[in-house]
Amino acid sequence: MISSSSINIPMVLAHAKYVKAIAYAKVKTDKVDSHTLAQLLRMNFIPVAYKISNDKRLLHDALVPVFSCPAPLPLQTYELLC
Repeated sequence: MISSSSINIPMVLAHAKYVKAIAYAKVKTDKVDSHTLAQLLRMNFIPVAYKISNDKRLLHDALVPVFSCPAPLPLQTYELLC
């Protein structure tokens, strides 16, 4: 088997949750999905996912809730702030 590293092809891990072109497609076949992924990759529209190393996993799990977007404030709160 030929690996992608031996022929110098970069490997891209697409974030499955954000590849909406495939998720919402009416036709689900490998041929159609691979063509869609190829077009998205060609246009640099692939939402990239990264694997976190095991030594950084604990830090990541601790920081994700801190940097997550908070729920929107109720309208009354905005009126009080003005």
